Amino acid sequence: MLIWGLIYFLRHTEVVGLGQKLPYRSKRSLLVPPMIVTENQRAPFPRIIGKVISPEKPVNHIFRLKGPGADQDPKGLFTIDIDTGDVSVSRSLDREAIDSYQLEVSTTDFDGNVIEGPAILVITVIDQNDNRPIFKESRYTGEVLEGSPTGTTVMTMTAFDADDPGTDNAVLRYNIIRQSPDKPSPNMFYIDAERGDIVTVISPALLDREPKVQLMIHSYSGSIPSAPSGPASSQTSPGFQHMSSRCVFFL
Repeated sequence: MLIWGLIYFLRHTEVVGLGQKLPYRSKRSLLVPPMIVTENQRAPFPRIIGKVISPEKPVNHIFRLKGPGADQDPKGLFTIDIDTGDVSVSRSLDREAIDSYQLEVSTTDFDGNVIEGPAILVITVIDQNDNRPIFKESRYTGEVLEGSPTGTTVMTMTAFDADDPGTDNAVLRYNIIRQSPDKPSPNMFYIDAERGDIVTVISPALLDREPKVQLMIHSYSGSIPSAPSGPASSQTSPGFQHMSSRCVFFL
């Protein structure tokens, strides 16, 4: 029985020769949570945005960060503390340029030999309402026949916003700021706040061929804007950003 047991042991066991080391199998694993950064942050920098954890990391192992935004272009956006695993952003980011970064985190010894990882670190840039809605043209011309019934759609205004389409920052609204002249009625037209459709609200009897009517249309995102101070003006306030466009109708 002893001989058969020895044969079984030799068949199922790796024999380590002189000068050889047993294979190292680490039971540790990197904990790399996803991180977020709001775009357009102001100094001071760097700012800590999260932490990578290596349970029971010995003092002779260090954290390393690689990939676009770290050691590749755009270089130096993100750094990691080699001892604590704190991840920091070094300057202001622009979501419209790059909306997320995918980096690799690992631990190494002082000679650069990888001990743990690499593990993927995803950093997402959060959108701010930092882009004005823009009309392609500063002046639009529409026509409506005199005597047209109330509710006639004259035209549709469309603006564009470069903010994140998955957030309210890119949800546009429209309103009429001013009508000139304000006769025969100060409210001859209505604009659908969401679709941008301009329709007549005046009685057909008052929809005369003269005079030419000019409307000031605003597109905005966020809260309702205040009236502009001048023709085709642009305004920016903390809760919204918007841009106006004139629309001329020949009746």
